[in-house]
Amino acid sequence: RQQIKKLPGQSNRPNSGGYNLKDALGWDQGCFEKIQMAVHKLANAKLDTIKCYSNQDNKQLEKVYRSAERRYTDLQCYEDHWPICEMLKSYLK
Repeated sequence: RQQIKKLPGQSNRPNSGGYNLKDALGWDQGCFEKIQMAVHKLANAKLDTIKCYSNQDNKQLEKVYRSAERRYTDLQCYEDHWPICEMLKSYLK
């Protein structure tokens, strides 16, 4: 099955060649906030939230991806978990 590729640029930087993540995904506000909150809860449970995204343990990141994708199966159609990655990058600063 064809997966949805990540857009070029960085999310949450629409004025610097990036994009707004919610708009790029085409999700309504309620859906976006519900999934984002779930991803944040998973990060709190499984990751070291003092470290930025790039310094996280890859095995723990995989656990977050898999847990989110099991709960919200629509996330499985995105290549390399990119919406989850973008939510985590924004959260883990």
